[in-house]
Amino acid sequence: MILQRIIAASGVANNAFMHHRDPRDIIRELRAKRGFTSDRALAIAAGLPQPTLSRYLSGKAETMELASFQALARTLEVTVSELTGEVPIDERPDVRRLSAIYDELDESARAALLAAAAAMASSKAGRN
Repeated sequence: MILQRIIAASGVANNAFMHHRDPRDIIRELRAKRGFTSDRALAIAAGLPQPTLSRYLSGKAETMELASFQALARTLEVTVSELTGEVPIDERPDVRRLSAIYDELDESARAALLAAAAAMASSKAGRN
């Protein structure tokens, strides 16, 4: 995969991507954790052609379209970055819920939410 080639070419022994995991392993792990009994069930839930997911998971296909990763990420309740192993998976339900809410907002609502969160955090800091 491209990310693995970049990591290998960087020559840095302890770079920011050291926690990178194979997305195939992550998908299989999350599939089981989220209660999908088969790759076929996951493909159907994500709206993907089953052969597309099977070819990717078996290693017959090097990658999938971004839209396929996005559909899987939504179905497995993670971000694409988490699904591809670029960042660790955050399993805290409150963070996952906030992230989902944030993704549904337009830019002005996002700015308002961030301003409210910042005000709440500074208010709490002032009380300590």
